[in-house]
Amino acid sequence: MSIKALVVGVSEYHYNNNSNLPFCKNDIKAISKSLMKGLNVKKENIFILGSDGIVTRSSFVSKLFKMINCVKANDTFILYFSGHGGNIDGKNHYLLLTDKEIKTEEVVKDLDCIPSKNKLIVLDTCYSGNVKVDEAAPLKTGKNIDSFLDKGYAIISSSSSTQSSYPYENSSISAFTKFFCEAVEDKTIIKKGEKSLNDIMNLVRFYFDWWNKQVNRTKIQNPSFHSNIKGTITFPISNYIPYHPKKYREETKDYIIYSVEPISTGSLKRLRVKIIVKKFPHFFKIADLTNEIVNKVKNLDIFNSSSSEYLWKNKKANVVFCFFGRDEQDMMYQNFFCHTVWKDKAKNKKLQKINFGVEKEINNIGFAFNDNYLILKDFQNKNTEKDCLLLKKQRTITYKLIDQAESFISTYNEFLNKNITRQDLVKHINQIGSKINDLYIEDGNLPLSSKKLNNWYQECKNLAAIIDDFRLVFIDDDFERKPLKDLEFNMNNVIDRYYQKLKELEKEEKKIFT
Repeated sequence: MSIKALVVGVSEYHYNNNSNLPFCKNDIKAISKSLMKGLNVKKENIFILGSDGIVTRSSFVSKLFKMINCVKANDTFILYFSGHGGNIDGKNHYLLLTDKEIKTEEVVKDLDCIPSKNKLIVLDTCYSGNVKVDEAAPLKTGKNIDSFLDKGYAIISSSSSTQSSYPYENSSISAFTKFFCEAVEDKTIIKKGEKSLNDIMNLVRFYFDWWNKQVNRTKIQNPSFHSNIKGTITFPISNYIPYHPKKYREETKDYIIYSVEPISTGSLKRLRVKIIVKKFPHFFKIADLTNEIVNKVKNLDIFNSSSSEYLWKNKKANVVFCFFGRDEQDMMYQNFFCHTVWKDKAKNKKLQKINFGVEKEINNIGFAFNDNYLILKDFQNKNTEKDCLLLKKQRTITYKLIDQAESFISTYNEFLNKNITRQDLVKHINQIGSKINDLYIEDGNLPLSSKKLNNWYQECKNLAAIIDDFRLVFIDDDFERKPLKDLEFNMNNVIDRYYQKLKELEKEEKKIFT
């Protein structure tokens, strides 16, 4: 994958007494440098039109169609335009070129010929918030997630449909281009070696919130964002080597240590151990097994991140949770007949006061019992679905949930675009939230999966829970009186987790079909 960009700036106008815009020539220089510096776009992949300030309609259209031969199917294509724009006929938005105008909608349609997987259109013109994209079609159950994830169009506009776009005071470029470049180059939004379009847009909005609040500021400008992409565009920035926790497994004549997982906090090194017992032992025996297993694992250096490793390397665990089941099915579905807790009370006196859900102690080992173990076991045996049937059922609900999540985000963006009021937002969100709630309940009633599909199945469940969080953000009865910054913080958190979980679901699905 690579990024290809067509950067257009129109500074000179030869018709209808349109004023010249000298700063547009500077805009295209600034954006070109930012694409190279902030998104690692190669210089040869940036095609510039308007260095001399002149861009005719024929040269613009010709350059657009020449991009067909430059862009590949797996690329991201960016079209940046700086110049005059307006709602000339009172309805449709137009880009004004040196010799004549062109309907912006026609430009968007022309981009269909460019074979990139996704397209980002950045418009630094007046009234450009009037430019939108077609709604995405509902997802088809027969398609894999990689057939639609990150595919489609996104448009960032420098202003709303009724606002002008302005130059930045005491600067040779426009306000929007300045803020967009700063967002593109920002290093703090790099996550796992990537920057996301969502984070870039959030920064642009943040800068304009500051800009619009300046003393004596009368030229208000609100950038707009429209997208029909499922997920968000991600831009690879740097090499990312994910942290891979060490694994531990051991089998004895009495039990199997199925997995050891780190669950440390800032003050306690904690481990979670899953154990399959080969014979159902007496609880006194389980207490002895717990001590035996703790002695094997408490000094293990198993971590889930480099920061956790730095904090806890070469240190003994303070707490070890042991979860006991009868077979691998119990491990998959987290159905344990009991779990035990070992605490290093000698090293950490505060641990004596922490209960960890313990119901009783046997030989200094805390116990918590699952009275529903056999009922759940019977349910698992009777409700495990065949792979082909479960795949179709789970996908149907998961894809419907994704459609609703995207609708949720789109509606929220219209609120941020200042196109709907907070009351309108609540009304639309309640309708979408009701559908999400019904689908979430339906998802919870699906049959269980086999071992082959289990990881993918669990990722679908995790995604469903995050999508339900969209609805929960708005449940608070006092929502309409809360500050906007609280809403933005909560929504940005859920949206970010949603995009990350989509990527993780895609990875798990690829494992099934490869």
